[in-house]
Amino acid sequence: SQLLVKPTTFEKDRVRVDVSLGNGRAAAPAQLVHALWAAGLMTVGGTGKLPVTDINRWAQAGGKLVGAQLQAGNREYSFSATTRPADLAAQLQLIAAYAYDPGFRAELGEQLNAIGPMINGQIEANAGAVFEREFARLFGGDDMRFNPIPAAQDVAATKPEDIPALLKPDLASAANVTLVGDIDVETAIALMRTTFAAGPKRAQPAAITLSLAMPQGRDEPYVVTHGGRADQAFYGAAWTLPDYRSAPKSSLVADVVAAVLEARLVETVREKLGLTYSPRSSATTAISLPGQGFLRVSIETPPANFEAFRELLNAQIADLASKPITADELERARKPLVEGNTKQRENNGWWVGSLSSSIREPLIRQWMLSEMADLQAVTAADIQAFAARDLAGQKPSVIIARAKSESSLS
Repeated sequence: SQLLVKPTTFEKDRVRVDVSLGNGRAAAPAQLVHALWAAGLMTVGGTGKLPVTDINRWAQAGGKLVGAQLQAGNREYSFSATTRPADLAAQLQLIAAYAYDPGFRAELGEQLNAIGPMINGQIEANAGAVFEREFARLFGGDDMRFNPIPAAQDVAATKPEDIPALLKPDLASAANVTLVGDIDVETAIALMRTTFAAGPKRAQPAAITLSLAMPQGRDEPYVVTHGGRADQAFYGAAWTLPDYRSAPKSSLVADVVAAVLEARLVETVREKLGLTYSPRSSATTAISLPGQGFLRVSIETPPANFEAFRELLNAQIADLASKPITADELERARKPLVEGNTKQRENNGWWVGSLSSSIREPLIRQWMLSEMADLQAVTAADIQAFAARDLAGQKPSVIIARAKSESSLS
């Protein structure tokens, strides 16, 4: 097991906890990928010694601020919690029990059976959820391990026994523990010795090599349908980019380009189309998923506006590629990114997430150290070159989510 501690003064009397185990979604066997959506329910099954109702009574009777939420990350499963320094020992004991002595009791199956149909109904009737699922499919390398929004058939196929089969091998591995907040290093080490460093030595999971293939742009859109109202629809366009590992400097240029595009589109869409919904633009250049990189622009708007929005988007890309933006526009796009980055680093949540990921991926430390300087170094020439090469120079993948009722009429 490994321990990483960062004492901070951001939140008095609070400690953020992350305990990461295994290889997460990347290690899911093909026959159990359909159950990944339900991994977060595992704590409902309690521990080997106590059902979740008794755990809650124990915490309430002692006035302890403890809990545990399991998340299925791309490269690890993690238990996250926020506690007080006085309750940190109990918090680590609880997570250790969930990881190394999980209960998977009948309550888990009851919750699974109750929540599955509800989740299916919510997803299939929601234009945004259906749109994001298709987007995640395409830019997750068409690998459902990395799609956080399940398909209806996956939810329906998930049985209670699938969850322990999926999680037990990963939860049995050595734990990487990250503690951030109102805590000193000596106390953290002492508590680690009595919990995750106690007992038999556990092995770190074997490294899994990944390389996701991004879609090539094409003229024909990817169209998916939802069961909601006919006027609810999404239009999105995304351009494939190099991942962070391949082009770290370009990664920050992409963030600034996305900010410039969003600001321009918000203004032009409202002026030309009078739309109440605002377009969104963002860039992703992954570290944990090698090969994954894209810049996306999307808008929620009735299908009748799709063609006009596409023309506005293409015009802005052509303009960015043809001439450099002004120093003022560059600063207006970059300033919120720098300020947001600075604000994030004053938050325990950002530190616990970033440091936890960095334990097994050293490149994340490089990103943490260089991000601010790389943002400040982006120039107008960088933005023009990026727009010409990566946007105007290639076709996007277009994703459309429209209502089934609307599709049947068109």
